[in-house]
Amino acid sequence: MKSRQKKQFEVMIFAAVSEANERAKAKLKAKRRGRPVRAMKSGDSASLLAQEVGRRVKEARLQRGWSRRYLGALLGISGQQIHKYETGQDALSLHRLLSLARFFGVSPDTFWNQMDTTTVTPDASGAADISTVQLVRAYRRIASAKLRNRFLQLVKQIAGKDEESINS
Repeated sequence: MKSRQKKQFEVMIFAAVSEANERAKAKLKAKRRGRPVRAMKSGDSASLLAQEVGRRVKEARLQRGWSRRYLGALLGISGQQIHKYETGQDALSLHRLLSLARFFGVSPDTFWNQMDTTTVTPDASGAADISTVQLVRAYRRIASAKLRNRFLQLVKQIAGKDEESINS
């Protein structure tokens, strides 16, 4: 990616994070005064970005077979807060985003740039099926690389037969 485009992404992320932080401050002030709080609209650019970043954080977490509670413990926050990040209810601060990237062993721009999503795919509602999570966790516990590869080939073969029967 060109340096200029990368800087544009960084500026966009900084603006979105700043906007989300300002909203959080306003929300806190309004809460203290007893006034109703305006929620972030789903069409807001900051909200859309928070949802996309959250979706990618969730994919990275599920790919590793980590629970929300485990990831939260690594970051020093609750599993519920991880859920809010993953659904886009709360925007990730830049500091948290950098921490997540370090724990996942990826570049921070992985969360907002185009990427190949060959990880666990969500169902139609956007939530990962619990059986998918269990399958990934069990697969990661297989110690033998040869056995893991044979298992992967078996799953691919079974999935191919399902697709053939659906298309027939």
